Amino acid sequence: MYILIIILIFSFWYVKGAKHYPRNIDLQAKEDFWGVTFSPKFAEELGLDWQENYLAILDDLEVKNIRIPIYWDQIEKIEGEFDFSTYDYILDEGAKRNVKFIVNVGWRLPRWPECHHPEWVNGTDLDTIKAKSLLMVKRVIERYKDREGIIYWQVENEPLLDWFGECPQGDLDFLTKETAFVRDLDNRPIIISASGELSDWKKEANLADIFGTTMYRVVWNKHFGYIRYPYPTWYYKLKARIAGLDKEKTIVSELQ
Repeated sequence: MYILIIILIFSFWYVKGAKHYPRNIDLQAKEDFWGVTFSPKFAEELGLDWQENYLAILDDLEVKNIRIPIYWDQIEKIEGEFDFSTYDYILDEGAKRNVKFIVNVGWRLPRWPECHHPEWVNGTDLDTIKAKSLLMVKRVIERYKDREGIIYWQVENEPLLDWFGECPQGDLDFLTKETAFVRDLDNRPIIISASGELSDWKKEANLADIFGTTMYRVVWNKHFGYIRYPYPTWYYKLKARIAGLDKEKTIVSELQ
């Protein structure tokens, strides 16, 4: 009985109290190694002027690698009527500064609620929404595929993660179809991402040219509050080996 209590106390401390800092911290990296995700939608939700915010990222931080999620509910507020002005501006200003872009397309993209569909799809059956989303993806890629600054397309974001977001169940068949659809439209490499902690990476890696993992060390749970993932570095290396990943074709797409 005492042993069980000790184990429970230790387990609780391990995920709630222990810091799990790496023993050997070396932040040396090649020039322009790091990048950011920029979301004009989220900037506005924070009460910021998104253009001012974006130009500060370009000119003050001098970021040269940026991931841009192109939100469906921003570009097609009325069915069949597209407005790309926000993303034209983002890509134009980036091009002036030799920025390299990952353009994230699809229905499920970064930031809550994860699935960013326009209001006009509400009440529509799921198969129809998926078909409409492919038409949207086609318009995005056809508009921007001549942009040299775009080096990768990312198809969806953590598309098979069912633990987070207001989204339908992950659909591997649809993701496979969507990935092939994007490949037919343009020959740039495709990124597929998955949770670093809540996925085994195999399905996403099999579809991707470049696999992207997310890494969140501290997360919030409605039952336990904030907890710290206790996984050591070898845990991620082991997952990569089991999934058959080539480290030269693997990136961290989101780092907390």
